[in-house]
Amino acid sequence: GEEKKKKKKAGVKSKAQHRTARAAERVAKNLMKQADDSSDKQLSFCELLGFFYPNISQAALQRFIDQYEDESNPIHGKHLSCEAIEAVFNKYDTDGSASLSIGELEQGLVTNGLEEVWKKYSGVFARYDLDGNEEFSLEEFVMLMAILDSCVIN
Repeated sequence: GEEKKKKKKAGVKSKAQHRTARAAERVAKNLMKQADDSSDKQLSFCELLGFFYPNISQAALQRFIDQYEDESNPIHGKHLSCEAIEAVFNKYDTDGSASLSIGELEQGLVTNGLEEVWKKYSGVFARYDLDGNEEFSLEEFVMLMAILDSCVIN
């Protein structure tokens, strides 16, 4: 009795794992079809970012990737984490709107001792408001943080 139950349970678990693996494979193939701009059956980092951030130009993505791949750059993959950027974004988003107004960005920078950065670069920030709504989405903020990080450290 007990041994039979264990085998049946293992069989059910195995079938569920197999179904999950097949579903994950379908999702991966679909992602590849949609994101593989060069149709070479390989996803470059640029193609992957382009898929997830369609509103950011290829040129801007390529500049970010070039910086990301340069080990001497402060935004190299070993220095910059998505979790850290998202945590800053959420901290600065004081009204909980899932976007940052220019005022929230200024207040966040000033509060974190970066008033000089605000004074020096506030006029430039508007360029990174890609959709022109005078607020920064998380995607826009990621790009802005990469630029800010380079400016502050270099």
